[in-house]
Amino acid sequence: MRKFFQEIKADLKFKTAGPGQKLSEPSRAPKEKPKAELAPKPRQAPTDEAQRAAAAALARLELKPKGKAPSSQEAIKNQVRKELMAEAAASEKGLSMEEKVREEQEEEGAAAASVSGVYFICPLTGAVVRKDQKEKQLREAIQAYYSVDPVAASIMEIHTFNKDREKVRMCVETMGKYLDNIYLHPEEEKYRKIKLQNKVFQERISCLEGTHKFFQAVGFETKTLPVPGQ
Repeated sequence: MRKFFQEIKADLKFKTAGPGQKLSEPSRAPKEKPKAELAPKPRQAPTDEAQRAAAAALARLELKPKGKAPSSQEAIKNQVRKELMAEAAASEKGLSMEEKVREEQEEEGAAAASVSGVYFICPLTGAVVRKDQKEKQLREAIQAYYSVDPVAASIMEIHTFNKDREKVRMCVETMGKYLDNIYLHPEEEKYRKIKLQNKVFQERISCLEGTHKFFQAVGFETKTLPVPGQ
């Protein structure tokens, strides 16, 4: 019985194996399914009318002016240039304390009468004064500042009310040498004395406003000392 079923299975497998082939024939290559080929469509050239329209559009773009917006770096350079020019103009005027005094212009509206003026703000008190009152206000402010800091007040007086800037420069250099000698040679008594009749002192220091107050502020005293042989 088992042999009968094995023969039936072998017969079915043989029938489903496909068409027959002789042993002398070469093996057949598997057939490939034909593939559909897509041929690219030829690109249609633009018409003459479309070409003329494109050329006209390009011509309009080339003729259109291109505005150049200022970059942030250019704006910064312009601002720095303005500030440097303002500083140069102030240094040419030779201003000292007055450099800190700001000028303000106040103009009335169009409905009211147009009145403009130049006012100055005192850097010590904040008072707003006219030009003809400026020096008086500065003197009063510096004089009042002596009670707060006499050394700083005397320095402001020297730099503010002596208009010859070269004389002020020489005066400050000479006073600095006096103080340097005292600091570097504290044991030398001669450096702690300044003869008021000394030619250098008379020509460079004594002739300027505020110098005697400066020496008093740093500790000097005016005394009459005996001169040997007189």
